[in-house]
Amino acid sequence: AIVFLWFGFHSTSSVTFLAVGILVGAVMRWGSQLLNIPKIYWESFSWSWQLNAHLYRQFFYGALSTSMLVLIPVAIRSAASLIGVGEIARFNYAMKLVELPAGVLITTLSTVAYPGLCALYEEKSFIKANYRLHIYLQQAIFLALNALLVGWFFSDSIVNVLFEGRKIQGADTQIISRLLQVALVSLPFVALSSLFVTA
Repeated sequence: AIVFLWFGFHSTSSVTFLAVGILVGAVMRWGSQLLNIPKIYWESFSWSWQLNAHLYRQFFYGALSTSMLVLIPVAIRSAASLIGVGEIARFNYAMKLVELPAGVLITTLSTVAYPGLCALYEEKSFIKANYRLHIYLQQAIFLALNALLVGWFFSDSIVNVLFEGRKIQGADTQIISRLLQVALVSLPFVALSSLFVTA
């Protein structure tokens, strides 16, 4: 996508170049995954549709939860654009600082939990799966609360170290610090949502 966008700068159709780049990248990623599917899967694959009401219901809840995580930052950015000049930039800086612990701690734990839960669900060991999920939820909330507390009490120091002296004024760093504190409150809820979607 970046290569196509670079070529697009020399054209009047930069958006078209970007769209084509995203499409090519998605096809390449999808193709690489298809090529790496074990041969035994294709030999045992059944073309009968395995769709039922339970699958639709679970898919709806998973899609709704994931959509909320994606749409809320978009809505907040839209609201920030109405406040004044620079508000979107301040919000983006604060969100990037929250995405770091969310990605390193919470998303990683969800990724680790996924194969184990899959194996238990496949064995129909639902009691063990629920117990394992309960343990993962405790760990995720513990990690999220630790990140929240550290970030909350040291938000000024974190923002000053990362942004002060980089064409960001002192007043702006204070605003970013306060936004960071507010955004960090979401970490325990992100932890819960991420693991429930995984389950």
